[in-house]
Amino acid sequence: MKMPIKTLLLLPTTIAACGILGPNLDSELDRQRHEWDALGRNSYSLVYRRVCFCPLPSPNAVKIVVFEDLVVSVSSASTGEDVDGIKDGVWPTIDELFDFVEQAIDEDADELIVAYDQEFFFPTLISIDWIRMAIDDEISHTASNLISVAG
Repeated sequence: MKMPIKTLLLLPTTIAACGILGPNLDSELDRQRHEWDALGRNSYSLVYRRVCFCPLPSPNAVKIVVFEDLVVSVSSASTGEDVDGIKDGVWPTIDELFDFVEQAIDEDADELIVAYDQEFFFPTLISIDWIRMAIDDEISHTASNLISVAG
């Protein structure tokens, strides 16, 4: 039996949780992506963290700088030291975070929890459990501290 797919909408000071299934999840993704696209931001920085049981780089928070929709630098959010993996496509842009949500919907993940920033509309939390009964297949992504970068 499939677990419910959930979308969380984060308000500036409160959290509103809504269980959204099927086409409603798609439409919420589309609405948030449309709002993000309407802002026209293609150069920005954000703090990102990925947590999974996978051979990807450190689960520690990193600061990702995106210029014209390309990741141009990644550094430790705590130390400022450069982090490897820019050319490998390991560190996502906000558009790629939306793609992670879309992939989880399209591939019918057993559980998907998504939270969106209510000011800038990007995913702030993506938690995916691909197969509920499998061990160590879960992955989560968090994004925060969005700042525009002058071009």
